[in-house]
Parts: sequence; structure tokens; C-alpha cells
Amino acid sequence: MPHQKLIARLQATGGLSDEERRSLDGMPRTIRSLADGEYFSREGDVASHCVILVSGFLCRHKIVEGRDQILSFHVPGDMPDLNTLHLSEMDHNLVSIGRSTVALVPHRFLSQMLDGSPRLTYAFWRETLIDAAIYRQWVANLGGHDAIAKIADLSLCLTIFI
Repeated sequence: MPHQKLIARLQATGGLSDEERRSLDGMPRTIRSLADGEYFSREGDVASHCVILVSGFLCRHKIVEGRDQILSFHVPGDMPDLNTLHLSEMDHNLVSIGRSTVALVPHRFLSQMLDGSPRLTYAFWRETLIDAAIYRQWVANLGGHDAIAKIADLSLCLTIFI
């Protein structure tokens, strides 16, 4: 199943009942393959689905003064646009790094599922807070180090995930 890494992470961080695991496993989804450099979404797009990264890597970025500014990297099991469940307009771009596979889950289904499960709501909220904490560290790293230190930090992060 495409979201096993997401389910495993939610189970590890918050614990899930059998019913919650079945609900997550049964999420309706559309599987989409992305080529290297293919945009999944662009700044200004209005989202109606959240994406679960199944395989490969995604990168969140913005164009700042004519150049790409990477905001984050995403690994299998991540939901890099979970925020669109409440803020549907994208304020950044989401692009594939290499070949990637994603599963699209409709907002409507996610909202109904979360309305019926306080523990799943907590787990998804926690995922969003973890993403925000990583993002804050990323911003601090960008502003607090020279180029060589930034590359060293990035290399360390990539070796952890690969």
C-alpha cells in the first residue's frame, strides 16, 4: 500500500488503533508518477488534495529575486502539503527531485476522517508541527552559516535519509 511509511510514522509517534490504521490504509488515492524536475504544485495553485510521498524525493521552494530558494526536502511518508487542508492556496512550489511517486488524497476525505477521530487529528496536527519545527531550523541554518557550512549540513541530512 502506498502510505505504509506514513502509517508507520504516525504509529511510532502517537500510536494508532487497528481501526485508525484501517482508515488510513483505506484512504482513496490517485497514484501519480513525477519525472525529475516535474512540478507537483506551484505557488498560487488551489489544492483539493493532499499528497503523500510514496517514493523518491520532493523539494519545497520559492523563487526569490529570480532564483530558486529551497525551503525543505521531503522523503517517503511525508505529506508536504498537509497545510492545504486548511490553507488551500499554495504559497510555494513543490517539485520532484529525481523520479518520484505520490499518492493524492482528497481534502474532503481527509476532513471527514479527521472529524471522526481525535487521535488521527492529533497525529496529523503533530506532523504539521514537526514540519514547522524542521522549517524553522532550516531558516535558521540559511541565515546563520556560510555556504560551506550550509552544504555540510545538507549533506549530513541527506545521508540520514538515504
